[in-house]
Amino acid sequence: MYSFIELLRAIAAMLITNSHFDGVYPWNISWGGCPGVALFFTISGFLLVSSAKKQDFFPWWSKKVIRLYIPLTIVNIITVIIGFRSASASLFLFPIMINLWYVPCIAVLYIPYYFVLKKLSGGYRLCVILLTVVAYTGLYCVRFRNEFFVEPEIWFRALYGFIAMLIGSLIYDNKGSKLIKSKRLLSLLMAVSMCGGFLITKLLMNRIPILINLQFMTQVFGVAFAAFMMLAGIGYEEEVKKLMGTMLGKPIGIISTCSLEIYLVQFAI
Repeated sequence: MYSFIELLRAIAAMLITNSHFDGVYPWNISWGGCPGVALFFTISGFLLVSSAKKQDFFPWWSKKVIRLYIPLTIVNIITVIIGFRSASASLFLFPIMINLWYVPCIAVLYIPYYFVLKKLSGGYRLCVILLTVVAYTGLYCVRFRNEFFVEPEIWFRALYGFIAMLIGSLIYDNKGSKLIKSKRLLSLLMAVSMCGGFLITKLLMNRIPILINLQFMTQVFGVAFAAFMMLAGIGYEEEVKKLMGTMLGKPIGIISTCSLEIYLVQFAI
């Protein structure tokens, strides 16, 4: 496991958790969900390359889905028992209408991701990304609603998640590039800028109604943030490895290891 992946996974978990603290803070600083989710998708796309290329589809896919659905099922049983949610088949199979949409979404995205990765080289995967961007744009024009939403309908989430996963696979293919190491500070500054762009976009759209037409930029900034964070992480891998060996690295490692569980329980808490 790359040390920078542990750090980025912990950052993603904290961003998503922070975004769900509406009403907890005295000020409106509960944000970060979109960049955090995009970072999770990109990390997944990066980490899945090696295993997907070596294994047959069904054993590979079923192992991943079981890993996701066992904790999801346990959490759902507990939340039903305590009365936080009502029991239903969709709650346990495909709960896209509740806040745990990420699990079934990525479980489905594993399927096209596997076959695109298996069949297409980096250049062709870039073409798939561009086609997915076109599909996202078309769906945005057809399904656009004149209201602000950071995480719109599941189809939007799935499309930008798929884009982020494929970007993660391209970053994996080029992880040994000397250019990434030499431009690591620039990548980090760009990541911070993209995160700032997301925040500014969200704030402005809640105050200037006409800008709602451009709300797709929240996803653009989110995916760009994730991509630049991954590039910066690769560049700073040696420094991050030293950090993870310190006392500060221990809680980061725990958050990273438990990131799925944190995501599943935070709403009930």
